[in-house]
Amino acid sequence: EMLKRPDTVQIIAVEDGKIVAIEDQQPGRPMQLHLPGGRADEDDTWLDAAKRELKEETGKSYKSWRHLTADQPAAKIEWFTPIFLATDLESESKQQTDSDGEKIKVVLMTFEEVRSLALSGQYPMMSYLAPFFAKVKSLEELIEFPEFKGKEIDI
Repeated sequence: EMLKRPDTVQIIAVEDGKIVAIEDQQPGRPMQLHLPGGRADEDDTWLDAAKRELKEETGKSYKSWRHLTADQPAAKIEWFTPIFLATDLESESKQQTDSDGEKIKVVLMTFEEVRSLALSGQYPMMSYLAPFFAKVKSLEELIEFPEFKGKEIDI
């Protein structure tokens, strides 16, 4: 018997050769640095959830989207962490932060900075990205990474 939790989408948004990250502070918690992302609601597709989370957290909308990968971080939990690439900034508007005092600051970082942080293990909210960034070693490789087509698994 497996536990189930909502899937968690992660977005690697590229703007002017840099990656969009956020400094996120929830009430009563310290600031956390991570990439945009969040839970997929029951009636969301992963792509819909990714677009919504990116818009809410950064106020940014992108024209081009590619599904890069999907992992299941815990073998005994039905929970997936799909990663999307967003390129070609389309529009910017006001962030839609929670009314409970959530504060989000958008920061642009180099690929190398984001990769280093994801692989360091020091940022729990970036831990889902470590297996992906272990494979992808440059911004060029990220941009050229093929669309996710699914994985075969042994049952």
